[in-house]
Amino acid sequence: MDAEEPINISAFNISQMAKSGSLREALNSALKRIRDGEKDNEFLYVAATIAYDLGDMQKAEQLVRLLLVSDPEQINGWLLYGKIYNRRNDTIRYGYCLNRAEEISPAIAELNLHTIARNLDQVKSDVANGIARETNFETATYADICVAQGYYNKALKIYSDLTEKDPANSEYAMKIEEIKKKMSKHD
Repeated sequence: MDAEEPINISAFNISQMAKSGSLREALNSALKRIRDGEKDNEFLYVAATIAYDLGDMQKAEQLVRLLLVSDPEQINGWLLYGKIYNRRNDTIRYGYCLNRAEEISPAIAELNLHTIARNLDQVKSDVANGIARETNFETATYADICVAQGYYNKALKIYSDLTEKDPANSEYAMKIEEIKKKMSKHD
């Protein structure tokens, strides 16, 4: 980690650092902010996501648990928790986590997550056949849910990723600007 690292590096910037390939450095930055007493749950979520991406399921699970103790209604945490259990082939807990996220925000049903969680026969078949499936929850609808809950950093990251995948979509750029305005109002 650089000695010149800004003290107030945001969760979004750490997420972008990870996205650029500096996963270990990004995780260390997030963990440093958490150890230094950062109260924003977004840092716990970002650190857990990076740990997950690094394949450190134990660290990811530990961070998600801290996040959910701090904010039991954190949809991102429940979805990530579900992904952790999915990777471990624990279909019962995977389904529970997705159901919990749907209870918090019924709009998640629009993303068809309930179908994924409840289709345990398919999951069991995949496990038996050694097929690992990753579910991508990061859609515009999910980003809008994050905005509604006040998780602007996560929404900004999702719209940035969507813009990268579809640069011609001008709606994403408008949403990014709206989120940045909302973030500046809360500073």
